[in-house]
Amino acid sequence: PGRWLSEWGYVTQDTPEEHGIEVESPIKTMADLERYTPPDPHAPGRYASIERTMRDYPGKAVIVHLNDVFSLPRYWMGYENLLMSIAVNPDLVSALVDLSVEINLEMAREVVARGVKIVYTGDDYAGNTGPVMSPKHFRKLFYPGLCRVMGGYKELGLYVIKHTDGNLWRIIDMIVDSGIDCLAPIDPQAGMN
Repeated sequence: PGRWLSEWGYVTQDTPEEHGIEVESPIKTMADLERYTPPDPHAPGRYASIERTMRDYPGKAVIVHLNDVFSLPRYWMGYENLLMSIAVNPDLVSALVDLSVEINLEMAREVVARGVKIVYTGDDYAGNTGPVMSPKHFRKLFYPGLCRVMGGYKELGLYVIKHTDGNLWRIIDMIVDSGIDCLAPIDPQAGMN
């Protein structure tokens, strides 16, 4: 009870918070990644709700939530395993970031073909005291993929709202330089202004 298997292969457990937490994840090793098949970004019916929304609200700004470089790797490995792998298995982390970029750009092509103009990416990189990884690791493992995915979104003509809570001061220049149009929220509880 209260556990959900996602199409991405991870299991979440309901919590009193807004989101559940991952309790099982499909990827622990490079061999797991090599066997993993992600959901088809072109699957029939995947974009039916977007098509319906575009039809029901003509001329309105429709914002689609996609991701960039942290959420899918976190789901695929589990939060703790991903953070540990940043230090002990950076090649696996880089491969997961690359896969996340590829999948999100494929989904972006699909939503643009349906008339969407704005993407909101929801990957949290920080807590109240700072980033969840060192700026050095962010620059090496996540920033190149962030630039690729944001560049791809921009090439498709999308405006990008980048979401991440927390104290971003140590990595904010990289986030802004990746090509986003907007950063939200600016988290005063975490020392941002």
